Amino acid sequence: MSDWKTKSLEVVREGQPAPYYEPTLAPVPPRKRGCVGEECPYLETRDCGPTRHHIFFEHLAHLALGYPYNELVNDRHSIITMARCRHNSVHPTAWHNLYKYTRLMREEAAVRWLEESNTLTRLEVLLNDMSQQINSIYDDRLVSRVRTFGEGVFQERLERFEEGAVEYSGMVEDVAGIEVIPATIVGSVVTDLGTRRNMLRSRAAEVPDFAKVQIARLPGGAVSTGSLQTPAEGLVA
Repeated sequence: MSDWKTKSLEVVREGQPAPYYEPTLAPVPPRKRGCVGEECPYLETRDCGPTRHHIFFEHLAHLALGYPYNELVNDRHSIITMARCRHNSVHPTAWHNLYKYTRLMREEAAVRWLEESNTLTRLEVLLNDMSQQINSIYDDRLVSRVRTFGEGVFQERLERFEEGAVEYSGMVEDVAGIEVIPATIVGSVVTDLGTRRNMLRSRAAEVPDFAKVQIARLPGGAVSTGSLQTPAEGLVA
């Protein structure tokens, strides 16, 4: 773990800064993000929808300093969803009523945030690829079924999925080493991805039985003897 010894940049600004963690000065994300309910200023108009909250604000102060601060503003893991009344409204507990700016993080911590965010993004990209492999097997268009099951392509896609699952498990260990991005953000990302991964694993386990049915549905002559032989043997086992 770093000692985070680099000096923090201080810019004189009025108002109360948003809460932050020591010693990195990383901002604390809002804990309450849902609508305030009966006290909502948008109750009558019913337009208290979700809004995007940038954890790093004011934007200009960060953008003016260049790297790494300018990249923090729109980093995908520094933007969260909040109810409009909680985010920026006349309600006394709205985040931007309570706090006027985000303190500037220590530079090495800001760089580390971006590196950790990239780790989370790579995990998300990998899971999206795993999802594509499985979902393509279940594509019900005739041209897709002929290629997927008539030519035995579903086996290749299933193998790619399993390879991705192994890589995913290894990358989760890297996520465990994240120390700058707040645990609430990391936990939310990992939980969502874990739920999706479990659903994909369930669908992957159903592929062999699904393939039997799909092969039987193919038009006569759509399955070549050579391409069916290996998949059929694998399905019987």
